[in-house]
This record gives sequence, structure tokens and C-alpha cells, in this order.
Amino acid sequence: MDHPRYPKRLGMGAKTGLWLVVVAVAIAAMQLFGQPSGATLIAALVGLAVGAIVGFTATANVFSRHVLVAGRFVDRSLIEARLRQLGA
Repeated sequence: MDHPRYPKRLGMGAKTGLWLVVVAVAIAAMQLFGQPSGATLIAALVGLAVGAIVGFTATANVFSRHVLVAGRFVDRSLIEARLRQLGA
């Protein structure tokens, strides 16, 4: 509460562009190698990893916005008093 951390945000356009680049690379790799191979597996895994990272980033951005808004309504003195009662 004393020093809120504001997350770095990646814009929706950048996320979409990144995803499209990864998909284009995966398609190119699959066309180049033509049949199921190690390159196809690697392209699929890279696509999965990038999708997971983009999903996590989007979720973290939404969560951080809501936490910062909710933090305005938290009464710090009441929380500290309750912690002292609990012996923490």
C-alpha cells in the first residue's frame, strides 16, 4: 500500500502483432518442412508458450487495474488495528 507497483503494460496492438508474427513463423516453418517433424513440434510449442505469456500478461493487466481501484477503498488503520489484535 505504501509503494504501489504499476505493472508494465503491453498494448493490445502489440499483443496482436506479436501473436500474428508467431503464427506466420509457425505457418512458414510448417510449409517449409511439409510433413510432421521436429520443426512442427517446436513451432507448436513456441505458439503455445507465446499464447500463455500473452494470456498471462492480459490477465495480470486486468487484475492490476482492479486491485489498484479496490485499494482506494481499503482503510489501512482498520487493517493495522486488526493485525495488532491478532498479534501479527
